[in-house]
Amino acid sequence: MARRRLTVQEVAAVLGTSVDAVRSRVRRGSLASEKGEDGRVYVWLGSDEASDKPQVGDEGSSRPLIESKDETIRLLREQLEQANEQDWENRRIIAALTQRIPAIEAPQEPPRTHLINTPPATKGRTFRKHRLSKKAKKRHLQCLRSRCDLPPYHL
Repeated sequence: MARRRLTVQEVAAVLGTSVDAVRSRVRRGSLASEKGEDGRVYVWLGSDEASDKPQVGDEGSSRPLIESKDETIRLLREQLEQANEQDWENRRIIAALTQRIPAIEAPQEPPRTHLINTPPATKGRTFRKHRLSKKAKKRHLQCLRSRCDLPPYHL
């Protein structure tokens, strides 16, 4: 294992990284370095560190990785195409359903169910709760029977 003393720029070229990346590794201590007499930083690079990064001409070691990446990309494209088809089908179904729904018109006058559906069993509790006079109770019951538009507890 021969160690070589190289400049930061040379190490970056050998490792296939940027000069800043080499400087960061020197700062972290993951690459051995020293400052020369001329003030430049030199990095000690062993043969094992240089061989960590696959070389440009070394396609035998990276071929399975590239094939795996290509397969993953193909599968993701298929999934995206299926999702787009499902999305289109859902939009078509929603459009067809919204065309079949008739326009609903608002009622012309409000329903009077609060006067019609008042159960007679609540009159005792209601009167005690609000402490109405006998005259008001009588008017209230007449109003309920005749379905008048006056509020139920008018005086």
